[in-house]
Amino acid sequence: VRDLLNALLSDYGLRGRASKKQLESRMKLHLLPLIGSIRVLDFANRHVDAYVRQRRQQEASDATINRELEHVRAAFKLAVDNEELAKAPKVRMLDEDNVRTGFLEHSQYVALRQALPAYLVPLFVVGYHIGSRLGELLKLRWDQVDFQASQIWLERGQTKGKVARLLPIYGEMREVLVSGFKERNEMHPACQWVFSREGEKIVDFRKSWATACSMTE
Repeated sequence: VRDLLNALLSDYGLRGRASKKQLESRMKLHLLPLIGSIRVLDFANRHVDAYVRQRRQQEASDATINRELEHVRAAFKLAVDNEELAKAPKVRMLDEDNVRTGFLEHSQYVALRQALPAYLVPLFVVGYHIGSRLGELLKLRWDQVDFQASQIWLERGQTKGKVARLLPIYGEMREVLVSGFKERNEMHPACQWVFSREGEKIVDFRKSWATACSMTE
């Protein structure tokens, strides 16, 4: 398994994947020590279950464990794509319940999403799900979004605490981000910003936000 993960890391580097640094860290701290020495042909869900138990003992959240297991799944898939393996084992994922609460009731979220202009919906949906600062989100570029790994990489210079972070893509986030990426490629291929309006970075939307809020009162 160590060889497969190293091959995945090399592939991430070759393709300029934003999550390469995070994969490297997870390999060093968790994946290689716990499952790196297992023979590929022996790897089975009993090893996945053992990994989950060990990581929970280390107080890792189920969401964090899933992000790590997604790398394992991707490593096996790459080996199959490269015709090094005939098939990949099924890697069972854990159920997640990551929806943030406390700021908006779900009904309020739905109402605001419907009231906002289309260009603001992706920003609102992503912000609702991960709760990052507005300034962090507005700086996001498409090369920081990794759809295959379901992750967004925030660079040190983009965060208030100057600490890089990895954010999960889940729920409705994936739908709006995939749709936005497709629209960008078709309409504004030169635009690097994830959240934009007609190919230009979103700067101020207070008027549109106030209008949507008044419509849902």
